[in-house]
Amino acid sequence: MEDSNDKKAIIYCRAANVFQIQETDALHEREQLCRDYADQHDYNVAEVFIDQGVSGSLENQGIQTMLDFLKASHEEIIVIVASIDQLAQNFIEYKKIRNAIQAAGGKLESPSFTFDDTPESNLMENVLLARAELEERLEQQEEASAP
Repeated sequence: MEDSNDKKAIIYCRAANVFQIQETDALHEREQLCRDYADQHDYNVAEVFIDQGVSGSLENQGIQTMLDFLKASHEEIIVIVASIDQLAQNFIEYKKIRNAIQAAGGKLESPSFTFDDTPESNLMENVLLARAELEERLEQQEEASAP
């Protein structure tokens, strides 16, 4: 039986815009939140993968590098994200990324959400994604109407 101390984890963080990257230090805060979570669960963080200035997409370099790492490991690895919207802010891309992580041998975990296969968890996951997509569209609308 595998002891939790033997569990390997990786962290994925994304900042979509310049404000998050330069003004709020969001990437560092998200990484630290994930590291604290890993420490609480006695996970050994092997790598951190980052995407900057991009929306959540399966095509992002950080996502692709992370998936390659997972595939090469040939073992289940915990993939820690600060929140669901770190992967993507729309349902279709999120499901693509989540499925790719699972297919590559990753198990998704987050300090802000418990992933399981219950109807309640699936509903909450969808609600959180819908909120993230709404927020992204509102930001895009604001940027488009700014002088």
